[in-house]
Amino acid sequence: MPPLLSDLLLVLLGATLALGGWRLIRGRPSPADSAAPAPLAPLPTSDEDLPPAHPSGTMPGTTPGTTLEPPATQQTERNDAPASPLAVEALFQELPQPLLLLNAAGRIQQANPAALALLGESAKALQSRSFALPETDAPVALVLSRPGLPPLEVEAHRSQLTWHGQPGWLVSLQDLTERTVLRRTLDDTAARLHVIADHACSWECWILPHGAYAHVSPSCERITGYEAQQFLDDPLFIQGIVEEEDLQAWKDFMHASATSATRGDILHLDYRLRRKNGRQVWISQTNCPVHARDGSLLGLRTSAQDITARKQMELELRRQTLHDQLTGLPNRALFLDRLEHARLRASRRSDYFFALCFLDLDRFKTINDSLGHTAGDKVLVEVTRRILDSIRTLDTVSRFGGDEYAILLEELVSPRGAVQIVKRIRQLISEPLVVNDSELRITASMGVVLSPMDNLPAEMLLRNANIALHAAKEQGRDCFKVFTNKMLDQAVMLMTMEQEMRRGVQGDEFFLVFQPFVHLHTSELVGFEALVRWRHPTRGLMPPGAFIALAEETGAIIDLGSMVLHKACAAWVAWAEQWPAVRNTLMSVNISGRQFSQFGFLDSIRTVLEKTGMPPERLKLEITETAIMEDAESSAEKLSRIKEMGIALSIDDFGTGYSSMSYLQRFPLDNLKIDLSFIRLMHVSQENMEIVRAIINLAHTLGMEVVAEGVEDASQRRTLQELNCEYAQGYFYARPMPDDEMRAFLAGLDQEHPVVTPLALAAAD
Repeated sequence: MPPLLSDLLLVLLGATLALGGWRLIRGRPSPADSAAPAPLAPLPTSDEDLPPAHPSGTMPGTTPGTTLEPPATQQTERNDAPASPLAVEALFQELPQPLLLLNAAGRIQQANPAALALLGESAKALQSRSFALPETDAPVALVLSRPGLPPLEVEAHRSQLTWHGQPGWLVSLQDLTERTVLRRTLDDTAARLHVIADHACSWECWILPHGAYAHVSPSCERITGYEAQQFLDDPLFIQGIVEEEDLQAWKDFMHASATSATRGDILHLDYRLRRKNGRQVWISQTNCPVHARDGSLLGLRTSAQDITARKQMELELRRQTLHDQLTGLPNRALFLDRLEHARLRASRRSDYFFALCFLDLDRFKTINDSLGHTAGDKVLVEVTRRILDSIRTLDTVSRFGGDEYAILLEELVSPRGAVQIVKRIRQLISEPLVVNDSELRITASMGVVLSPMDNLPAEMLLRNANIALHAAKEQGRDCFKVFTNKMLDQAVMLMTMEQEMRRGVQGDEFFLVFQPFVHLHTSELVGFEALVRWRHPTRGLMPPGAFIALAEETGAIIDLGSMVLHKACAAWVAWAEQWPAVRNTLMSVNISGRQFSQFGFLDSIRTVLEKTGMPPERLKLEITETAIMEDAESSAEKLSRIKEMGIALSIDDFGTGYSSMSYLQRFPLDNLKIDLSFIRLMHVSQENMEIVRAIINLAHTLGMEVVAEGVEDASQRRTLQELNCEYAQGYFYARPMPDDEMRAFLAGLDQEHPVVTPLALAAAD
C-alpha cells in the first residue's frame, strides 16, 4: 500500500481508538534510522528472532516518549463520550487493509481478517507468533514465508501504540506481488524497446528538457558516421554537422518541439547534415514531445532517417518536370519563370537590357518524314549544342516542343547586342550537319523582342516574339525579324478576321461562284470549279486570296471547306435536275491540305454525297501537290480510298510545289491542272513554254489528262491545243458566276451539245 494510504488508515484507526479511550501516536524515525533501508526479513519463528527492546523502553526506531495512553491519564480538550470498545474492535476487523497488533516483544496479539487472508493462516495459528520488525518507521519491503504457499513479498509499515498501559505495535501490510510483476513487466518492455531502438534503421534519441541526450541509438553511426557517445558527451555536437543553410531552421524546429504544450503533438523537419566522411545527406527528423500529467516536459523522443535517395529522386523528378528530356534544356514553365525575373530586373534597373528570341527550324517536318524521328531527334540535339555554343553562360535556352526554341539573352550592353548573338546562332545552325550518312543544311527563322517593352508580362513578351517569328517565316524563312508594334497591329487584325470568318461561316456570309472548264478542241462544257467568296459586312466582297491562307493556318478551313463541298454538290444536283447538259459534267471542288489530312475526311465526303444526292462519279476533288506530299504514304492510301468511291482526282496548281515522280506514279490521279502563272508566261520566254510542254508530256506519260488554268486569250488557247492539252479554264471562256448567273448561262446552252462560246466571240456577235 502506498504510504499515504497507509497513513490514512492508521489515522482512521487512531481516531477510532481515541473514541474508545485510546490514542494512537505515530512514531518518527530518527535521522540515523532513516539513513539506511532495512533488509528484507523473514517471518520470525521464535523469541530469539525478535529485536531487543530499546533501553529507554520505547520501540526501536521511534522517538522516546511517544505513547498511546488510556483516557484516565490523558488530558484532552474533548468532552465527547468514550466510544464502545466493540466499535473499535469492529473497525479493526472490517478494514480491508491487512493489520497486525503486536506486543512490545513483537508477538502477534491479533490479526484482522484481511491479514489472515494475505498470510494464509488462521487466527489461532498466528496467535503469539513472533514478527521481526526493522528498526524504522518508514515502509520497508519484506519477504514472508507461508506454510504450503509461495513466499510473499509485502511492504510493512509500523506505528507504535500503548494498549492498556502496555507498549505495542500496529503493523499494516501491503501485498507487493502485483507491483513486482508489473515492475518486471515494465523492465522487460523497456529492455525490448531499447533493443528495438538500438537495432532500428532510424536514428532514435531521447533528449532531456535541458537538451542533454539521455539515449542515442547506434544507428546514428550508420547515418552520420559519428559514434553515439559523441552526441551523449556534447549536446551541441549535432549543431556542428548540420549544414549552415539549414541550421537556423533546425534550431527553430527543436525549440518549437521543446516548447510545445500540445499532448501528442508531432513535429517534422527535413534538413541536411555533413557526414564524417564529408558527404552531405538529407535527414528527415520527427520530434514527439513527452509530457507529465501536470503538463511539464519530460523530454523529446526523436526519430531520424536518411532520406538522401528519396530527395535525389524528388530533385530528379523536379528536374524532369522543368526540363526537356531529349535536350536537357529548361522547359516552358522554367523558362517563363526566368523571363519573369528578367522582366522585373529591367523594371528596377535602367541599365539592364534583355532580349527574347523565338526560334523555329525551317521545314523540320520534312527531315522527320524522310529520315525518321530518330534522325530528327539527333538533329535537335545537335541544334541545341550549336545554340548553346552561340550564347553566354548567363543566357537561357529552352525547348518549347518540337523544333521550337526560346532564348533569353540577359545583361546586354544595349538592345542591339542581341542582334549580334542572333546572327551567330543562325550562322552556327546553318553549318552542314551529317545525320545517318546524309548531309543536311538546317536553317532557322527567328523572332526577336528587345527590352524595354513597357514592362509587359512574360506571356505577352512570348506572344510578341512569336508574332515576329511568323513575320520572318512569311518573308521567306532563314531570317530573323525584330518585333514592332505594326506587327502586333497586323496580328490583331488577323485574329479579328479569324473570329469574323468563323462567325461568317455560321452566318452564311460565304457564298460560291462557279467557273466552267471546257474541252480545248471542241469547246464543249466539261465541268465547273466551285470557288468561295466572302461578303464581309464591313469590308465588302473579299476574294479567296484575302482569307484562305488565314483559314488554313487557324483551322477555320475545316468548317469552310465542308460548307463549300456541300453547297457545290447541292448546286450541281439542282442544275442537273433542270438542264440535261449538266448531267455529264463534273463539279470540281478544291480541298485544302489541312482538310485533306483531317481525321474523318472520307466520312465527311460520304455524308455530303448522301445528303445532297450527288453521284460520286460527277465529283472531282482538287488537291495541291504540296498537301499530298506532306505525308506521301498516308496520302497514297487516302487517295486510293477516294478513288474507290468513284470520285475523280486532280492535282491543283501543279508546278508550284514539289513532287516526287516515284510517288506521282503511285497516286491514282485523273489529271493535272497547270497553274495559271505558267500559262500567262508561255509567250514571254521559251523557257516557260518548255516548262508547260514538259508538264503536259509528264502527265500524258503518267496516264493523266491536263487542265490549263487561267486561259485568257485565243493565242494561249491555240498554243495549248498544239501542245495537246485536253482542257482549259479561264476568262477567255467564262468568268466565275454566282448561282443565278450560272443558271442563266446553262439555260442558254444547247442541252445535247453544250458548246461554250468564248466571251470575246459572244460579245462580237
